Amino acid sequence: MIRLQIPRIILLVIALIVSAISVQAAVPNTMNYQGRLTDDQGQPVNATISMTFTIYDAETSGNSKWSENHPSVSVVDGLFSVVLGQGSPAVPIEDTVFTSPDRWLEIAVGGETITPRTRLASSPYALQAGWTLVGNVLYTSGEYGIARAGNDVHGTKDSTHVNLGAESTTGIDGRDDHHCTVSGGRNNTASYVYSTVSGGSSNTACSTHTTVSGGGDNTASGSTSTVGGGYGNVAGIGTASTVCGGFYNTASAYASTVGGGQENTAEATFSVVAGGESHTASGVYSTIGGGHWNEATGWVSTIPGGDFCTATGRFSFAAGREANAIHDGAWVWADTTDLDFESTGPNQFLIRADGGVGININTPLSPLYVGSEDNWAPDIGKGWGDFSIGDTTYGLSIGVATEGLGAGSVRMWTAGGNGNLTFGNAANGDFVRILGTGEVGIGTTSPEDVLHVSAGSPSVIVDATDEADAKLLFRDADGPSNQTFEIAFNAADQDLHIRSDDNSGADIITVTHGGLIGIKETNPSVSLHVNGSICYTGSIGACSDERYKKDVVPITGAIDKLDRLHGVSFNWRKDKYPKKEFDDKSQLGLIAQEVKEVFPELVMKDNDGYYSVDYAKLTPVLIEAIKEQQKQIETLSKRIDELEETKLSSR
Repeated sequence: MIRLQIPRIILLVIALIVSAISVQAAVPNTMNYQGRLTDDQGQPVNATISMTFTIYDAETSGNSKWSENHPSVSVVDGLFSVVLGQGSPAVPIEDTVFTSPDRWLEIAVGGETITPRTRLASSPYALQAGWTLVGNVLYTSGEYGIARAGNDVHGTKDSTHVNLGAESTTGIDGRDDHHCTVSGGRNNTASYVYSTVSGGSSNTACSTHTTVSGGGDNTASGSTSTVGGGYGNVAGIGTASTVCGGFYNTASAYASTVGGGQENTAEATFSVVAGGESHTASGVYSTIGGGHWNEATGWVSTIPGGDFCTATGRFSFAAGREANAIHDGAWVWADTTDLDFESTGPNQFLIRADGGVGININTPLSPLYVGSEDNWAPDIGKGWGDFSIGDTTYGLSIGVATEGLGAGSVRMWTAGGNGNLTFGNAANGDFVRILGTGEVGIGTTSPEDVLHVSAGSPSVIVDATDEADAKLLFRDADGPSNQTFEIAFNAADQDLHIRSDDNSGADIITVTHGGLIGIKETNPSVSLHVNGSICYTGSIGACSDERYKKDVVPITGAIDKLDRLHGVSFNWRKDKYPKKEFDDKSQLGLIAQEVKEVFPELVMKDNDGYYSVDYAKLTPVLIEAIKEQQKQIETLSKRIDELEETKLSSR
């Protein structure tokens, strides 16, 4: 035989649940039932057994008001638990089951009915007296406060209080503070109208509509102020101040907010500290996002984060490490360098970034690096390049080609206006101007040609190296590319060379550093050294002013000296000396070595050891020879005359 034992406390729970069902609504339509089964020896049962539960309107016989089968109830060590209204099939417990207080529960276990039936006594129904269920809402018929035993509930409106914490207090003696709530926790106080402490320990909500959600040692003392949690936080005298959490934070002004962190203070109207440590937001509408030891004191100042930053100017912004925006409208961002970086004037935008600032690129190679979008010409993209200065009408643009055949090309152009591009400085004014039509002026802002250089002492310096000449190249733009003419300076020999491609690139004129000029001669040994013929229609004058001269001595023995020279005809060894520009014609002249023996003054030796003769300087020798010869002729003529007279007289 199976016996059913139901503890008293479980019966009471059942009665309470049933009482909730007995009111006007059909919620929840189920109830929990627990019991203990033993056999006829008093031993607990361990099995899975079918059970049927039936509610009657009489202790015996009577009418069944509700019945439900549970075919497989697990019984372990005699204990079982079922939810009535969730059997198989489920039969909800409707509110019509309890239209009368006389109800009995009968249980059949494995087909065996347990007797006697258990009365669902009327006393539990009395527990819900004064409550009315309207729709889905359960109402009391009067005002009742709720408090845990031992708590303090004060004031003339204690019927509106809820005080469920331990060692907690709501209201103040002698006042009519109403709707004070302590939902839980320990040693909490809600002492003002509509004040609430949800939990935690040693929290205080002591002004109208204040709230402390939890945590410990938190205080909400300003009207409609809130502390979300944390420890040691204060939402102070300012209305609508908020501390969401953290440690030892304070929001003390109207609508001020501290989101969290530690030892942060928002002490101005609408000031905000989101988190971090040891921050102060003391400017109206000031904001600090986080970091460490930052201070925003300016009106609408902002520090999103960082370390030891200050924003003291109105509308100022500081971020990073030791960034200080101390002027109105200043924006200062500093990198990790452990040095102050601060504004020096209003409305500045300052960045200290040791790794460089990248725009459209994340690998800056310089302090400011702009990544190209290949907008390198006025007709590409939006026509304003990769970098522009100006407005939508006038501007300077720079573009870099990064793709295609033009990759690597850099272009600079102007937009709007006359298109002039000018370079200068504050000390010297404008010194280079490129006109929109292409003329370039150096030292002038009104160039009159492709290149116009104008200055007190204008000069152009072109440096050459031992490996490469410095050149000025002229070329026929409409002709073949090899038709060029160049002026070049060679640093190795210090000479200036004028060349033409028509001369196979060889020097036409060479000017040495010492001032010697060679025409088709690269190694001139005299002031003007010409290889080839000279044709002139003017005069070539040799300096002969008496004032230049001293030690003047007449030439004597001119005929004898000339007699030692031999005029010759000859041809040049053109094949052996091609650079000398010798022609093919038969020549007349003297042998320089013979002349040197007689007239060394007329012979010159070049840098290569070859001799040349100054034929023009033979002129005074020839003059004196003619004069000597004339004297001889005159002497001979006189002697002839004398001989003829003697001959006549002898006849």
